[in-house]
Order: sequence, then C-alpha cells, then structure tokens
Amino acid sequence: MTKWSVSSFTVKASSGGQSDRVYANGRMQVGVDVYIKAVDDDTKARYTLSKTELDSIKLVDYNDTSKELHGPWTYTGTKNKYAHSFPASGTSNRAVKATHLRAAAEDSKSSEDDDAHSLTSAVSVLAVQQDSSAQCKTYWVSTTKNETKKVAARIVQGTDSATRNTHDGKTFDSYVSLTGEEPVTYTTSNISWYREDTANGEYDYEWENVLGTWFTAKNKWDQDNYYVTTTTHKLFKADIWQYDTTGLKNGFQDDKGLANCYSYFAEDKKNMKLLFIWEYDSEKTTSAGLYREGSVQFLTGSYGRKAHARIDITVNQKSNSLTLTRLCIDSGDEIWGQFWHYDCGFRLYDIYGNTGTFKAGYSSTDRNLIEIHDTNPSSDPNTSSSTWKVIKD
Repeated sequence: MTKWSVSSFTVKASSGGQSDRVYANGRMQVGVDVYIKAVDDDTKARYTLSKTELDSIKLVDYNDTSKELHGPWTYTGTKNKYAHSFPASGTSNRAVKATHLRAAAEDSKSSEDDDAHSLTSAVSVLAVQQDSSAQCKTYWVSTTKNETKKVAARIVQGTDSATRNTHDGKTFDSYVSLTGEEPVTYTTSNISWYREDTANGEYDYEWENVLGTWFTAKNKWDQDNYYVTTTTHKLFKADIWQYDTTGLKNGFQDDKGLANCYSYFAEDKKNMKLLFIWEYDSEKTTSAGLYREGSVQFLTGSYGRKAHARIDITVNQKSNSLTLTRLCIDSGDEIWGQFWHYDCGFRLYDIYGNTGTFKAGYSSTDRNLIEIHDTNPSSDPNTSSSTWKVIKD
C-alpha cells in the first residue's frame, strides 16, 4: 500500500468564493468543493487519490473539526433536482435580514481571525485555480436551521492514518461559510390561482318511455379548470393526496372516469358536480365522468335511464401550474347514486424546495366552485391514516 501525505487541502463553494446561501428547508442544496493534493512519501511524486480515498473526505464543523456535519446540517455526494444557486432577489424580507444580523454578530467576535483566514483562503484558492492538478470532491449541503455555519473538510491520510483537516492550525486553514436562510412558506397570500371556462358540450342520455321504447337526448356538460402556482419563486412540483386514484376505490361508483376525483355530488340530486385534482404533469386529454345506468319511478312503473357521461377533457394546459377541474354534468333525473367526497390536499414545492400545504375544497352549497384553503403540516396524509376514508354525503 502506497504511503502518501496531504500537501494541499482547501474548500470553497461550488458557486465560487468562500460563502454561499441556502434556504433552510432541508431540500435545497449548495455545492461545496474540496480540493486536495497528495504526494508519495517515498518518491515525492504526485499521488493520485483513488475514488474510495476521495469519498472518505468528510465535511466538518470548522470550529470543531472532530464533529462531522450532522443534525440540521447534512451533506451527500448526490445532487438533487432543486435549484442550487440562491436567488439574487428575495433577500429583503425581515427574516433574511435577521439572519444576516445574527451572523454578523457571531462573526464580529472573531473578525481578526477571519481577516487572517480570508487572506489564507484567497492564497489557497488562487493556488488551486492555478494548479488544475488538484483533485476535487464535491458535496451537496442542505440545512433546516436558520444560521451561519463554517464548514471545513478532513481526511485520514495514508501515511500514518493521521487525520488531516482544512483547519489544523498549522499547514491548512480553509473553510466555506454557509448561511441557512429562512425558507418561504406558501399560503393563499403568495400563490395565485384562477378559474378558466375551459370547455363545454353535450353527451348522450338514453331514456325509456312508458311503452318501453328507448330514446336518446342530448344533455349538457361544462368544464372549468383551476390553475394554481407559486408566486415568490417558480413552481417545481406538487404532491396530491386523498382522492380516488383509480375511479374504483370510492366504494360506491366504479368507473375509471372517476380517477382523480375527490368530490361526487349533486345538490339537487340531478345535476352532478365532479371535482378532480390532477398530477403535476404536462398537458393531456383524459376521459372524465362516468357511464351510469339507473331508473326513475313513476306511478305507472320504473323506467330506465343511461347516462353516457364519460367525457374527454383536456387538463394541465398551463405550465408550472397544478390543475384542478370542476366538471358539471346536467341531468333531469336522480340516477347518480350515493354522493361522496375526500378531504383532498396538496403540497406545492418551488424550485428551491420551499413548500406550502393546502386543502382542495369547494363552495359550501352546490360545490359548483373549487376553493383552496391553507392547512398546517398535520394535514399530511402520512400523519393520519384515518383521514383517507371516503366520506358519504
């Protein structure tokens, strides 16, 4: 086994420089690059670390290099899909200012040390930039704490199994300063949504007269789409829950046209209002509604009805928006069976991993309008399995 020693060891932000900022939401990441050079103890030639040796580098607390980043501060070698550069705007809110003031107060206690460190770091980084032979290990750091953390690196060198770090008080002195900024919480005050008169048409409605003869009428349907998006930063994705995922799970009507439906209701028992929530995805045409057979009772007997109310509709037409749909299916008869709804919810994520949690509701009388309400994290379906049950109306 080759004996080797660390000859150069520095850290810096992947974005450049010795500092960076990250939303303290546990999802946004910022990159930290660790640059290292080593020499063969016997030949004094450059030694190239193996992948395993590079992967053994740890990120540690600069003020206590025996402590690997842990708790609210975590890191990984895997880059996620959120944005990794803190936005240039959005720094004027009070929470962010408070973070800066707190960080300034903490750093003022060691300003002389920091000045010395800045000079050392500048020389170290310049040396790395001038010498492209330095090997680099990149880690992606996230946090859930609103604070500033000085991050260093350490490795066990191959010569004597001694631990070397970028803050050994002798040869190396390098860190990157990361600030966890107050995350954005989305509520109805910083999202936008609007209703669109999307489409309308007619569907076939068969009815039987007293002589047993069947006729086909044209009944009306009407589609309104609702588009929801974040306003502080661009929407990245959405989680949705508590709805009939297949159209076959509500316990009353089995029809694939009810997939993604969270409310099945007709106030007058005739004119049906179906409410849907759709996966955050690209535009598509889907079959929504249902085929329903029933009968109506008159003094002379019972007569059949058949509603061919499975309708092709288009959803997700607006990019960077979550789509919900109200589909109204008119009927002159009470043929729809048991009414039901789910306590439907969704969570929006912006490109930086900031979130907001909401309930997809409806107007209290006829459910002709979709309403959106703020909810707290306890509305997450993972916290209570009982709320998944369908509710009869």
